[in-house]
Amino acid sequence: MSNRSSPLIVSSLFISAFLIMAFIISFIFFNHAIAAETDAPMPPKLPLAKMSLELDVTSDQLEMCMQEARPVSPGNKPNKAAMLTCLQNANPAITKEKLQEVMKKNMPMPMDKPQP
Repeated sequence: MSNRSSPLIVSSLFISAFLIMAFIISFIFFNHAIAAETDAPMPPKLPLAKMSLELDVTSDQLEMCMQEARPVSPGNKPNKAAMLTCLQNANPAITKEKLQEVMKKNMPMPMDKPQP
């Protein structure tokens, strides 16, 4: 091996080490960013079986309709009209008032917001 190839090998090793370190750092940062998004507290479980009996639909139908009503982005409110339409496809006798009554009766009470 000549002296001319030795600096080339050393410099390529430094570049490889730099790229590996950059990959590791970006991987750690990316995983931390994803974990931070999912650290939000999970909403309490709803009594789907009880609610589905009151609405005369199956638990699977109710869960599917709740998925359709789920907000697209965090912080937005659920699309109640989409949920009502979905539930009415399963049971046309469900009215807006009936759905509101069942949801109000079975939804957990919101937690008090802390004062600033």
